[in-house]
Amino acid sequence: MNSIRYIILLTSIFLTLIFLTGCWNSNELNQLAIVTGGGIDKADDNRIRFTVQIHVPSSKKDSNESLGSTSILWADGVNTADALSKLQIKSPRKLFFGQMYVFIINEKFAKENGVRDQLDFLARVPDTRLRNKLFISEDSVDQILSSKTKLEKSSVETLSGISKKLVVPAIDLNYFLQMQEDKGQSAVIPKIRMMEPDQKESNSMTPAIVGTSILKKDRIVGEIDVETTRGLMWFRNKIEHPMITIVLDDEKGSVSFKTLHARTELLPRIENGEWKMTVKTLSSVDVVQNATNLQIPKPDVTEMLEKKLNEDLQKRLEQVVQQVQQKFKTDVLGYAEAIYRKYPKQWYAKKDHWDEIFPEIETEYDLNVKILKPGEYIRQRQ
Repeated sequence: MNSIRYIILLTSIFLTLIFLTGCWNSNELNQLAIVTGGGIDKADDNRIRFTVQIHVPSSKKDSNESLGSTSILWADGVNTADALSKLQIKSPRKLFFGQMYVFIINEKFAKENGVRDQLDFLARVPDTRLRNKLFISEDSVDQILSSKTKLEKSSVETLSGISKKLVVPAIDLNYFLQMQEDKGQSAVIPKIRMMEPDQKESNSMTPAIVGTSILKKDRIVGEIDVETTRGLMWFRNKIEHPMITIVLDDEKGSVSFKTLHARTELLPRIENGEWKMTVKTLSSVDVVQNATNLQIPKPDVTEMLEKKLNEDLQKRLEQVVQQVQQKFKTDVLGYAEAIYRKYPKQWYAKKDHWDEIFPEIETEYDLNVKILKPGEYIRQRQ
């Protein structure tokens, strides 16, 4: 009996080892072309041009800097998948998208063709990450990806850095697809443009954020500037410690604050058959500079500054609402989703007329900005 059990055990181990032998579908690093950035333009004959930036490793081993340069490849196709298949033919190595950081969509293409179908393909590529940062560009993708600066080794690193700026919401592929699934079927994507560098000794152009593109369903209907975008960030709960400066004419100076915490709620209600929205915010700030003679730690001064902060924030929010309601008639604020969550039956009854309803919704504001850290320093009056 023991010998039979021993034979069965050995047989089981042997069969298990057969199924564990393998790296048959593995990809060696020296067999991959690592894509760090990509994008789509409109090519001739209504075709799509897919451009990628590929990291080219350096053979040097004794440098203390990050090694490598970049190479640009492009191919045209009837859609993104077709262009990618032709792009693969041009590369001696398998294209690997697991390290792609940014994806750029040409503005003209987005206006004429939309972006949903192409981003749908990108989301389905097995090794693509849904954390790819998205950008809309006035310039061609090839021009953006080919640009270089002194501070970064490649344009992708430049774009990855500016996507972390606090003046515009960083939109990745996952968040964009979520916005498209909202009841308003709209989205926002940061817009970039090739700009002259600040360094006088440099003649090269560099990509910079110039605003935010507004998309209705999946096509661009307009854009807002950086200042208006800061107001939009409050509606989308994408605030990440921005700076706020209040100019006080009476005091002949200004006070700057850093946002420590911010939370916005959209509270819909129905009055006499009409939909209304209350924007409720709760935020705290820290004083980072006082360029006035105000004694901020004093309760009456703190209360006055909080009132000014609430007024400034309301102006920002009103500016956003006015533009998206009247100019673009596109719900990037999330009103539809908020109404659906609270009044699902009423929403389904009128959802087919949302484009006419949204511009007429009245917005009220319940804002509460508190100065959490006024500082202990007391300025001497002059």
